[in-house]
Amino acid sequence: FPETILPKPLTPVRGLTMAERVVRTLCEGAGIERFVIALGYEAETVKSHFQSIGQRLGIDMEFVSAPDHAKGNGASALGALEAMGDEPFILSMCDHLYEPKLAQNLVENSLPTGTMTLAIDTNKSAIFDLDDVMKVSSQDGKIASISKSLTDWDCADTGVMYCTSALFDGLSEAAAEGKYGLADGVRVLAERGMANVKDVTGTWWLDIDTTEALEIAESYLSDQKIKLTG
Repeated sequence: FPETILPKPLTPVRGLTMAERVVRTLCEGAGIERFVIALGYEAETVKSHFQSIGQRLGIDMEFVSAPDHAKGNGASALGALEAMGDEPFILSMCDHLYEPKLAQNLVENSLPTGTMTLAIDTNKSAIFDLDDVMKVSSQDGKIASISKSLTDWDCADTGVMYCTSALFDGLSEAAAEGKYGLADGVRVLAERGMANVKDVTGTWWLDIDTTEALEIAESYLSDQKIKLTG
């Protein structure tokens, strides 16, 4: 945010930083015990904070460098290629807050080799910023197209996805074409019919890019009295 010098993951929301809220949410909702953090901007400050979270919660934190992070969030994700191996994983943005049930719903089904599944929301009227949201057109449970500029779309990207290592193949191919967004890598898999969607409509989530969005998140969390264990 313009008014703060803190790295965004360290922004406090109702007594917990965004980073810690995401960690606790994934632990509670999906039983995640190992986290791989891609470091870019203010790397040492962010690393120290996640180390503190890991120590307090007894969670394994690993760190990878994303030297091309300024090019896009896909470049940041590519930094974790070697650390992830062949096991399925959840990829989550640090500035997307959501309730544990969203993560639980996302991983309740098995993930076929060579695919990924994106958590999507079909309730357009509940989306905070329709202009900025990553828009998705889905067909038969798969991503047909994904872009912020779509005019014909039926659901929104919540910023949480369940992936196999195929995501890195998509990201690498996109990067070779000079495209460094996560959506660019997802688009590569979608073109092969390997990018699925999971409808999590009705579970709360919010992309926090503005002070107004931060205020909405704080109000919601206060009203719902969501308690994250750990």
